[in-house]
Amino acid sequence: MSSRLSFTVFLLCLLCCTLMKEARTGSCRKRCQHICPAIYEPICAGSCNHPIRTFNNKCELSRYNCVNNLHLKALRKGPCGKC
Repeated sequence: MSSRLSFTVFLLCLLCCTLMKEARTGSCRKRCQHICPAIYEPICAGSCNHPIRTFNNKCELSRYNCVNNLHLKALRKGPCGKC
């Protein structure tokens, strides 16, 4: 009986350590699982708080927003011009 209890305590400790690690690394946050195609359809995007930049396609823009918790908007099709 004591070996079963020891094993149960071990499993609980392992679970706690795993959850604590996820909390520290932020892997419990929303997961951004965009797999974007390797298609070049450039899109110029930006926002009031961030400079404009060119993304390879709309999917890359969406993935960038998700990973960085931003809300950049597509401004036009094509690459961003230089000022």
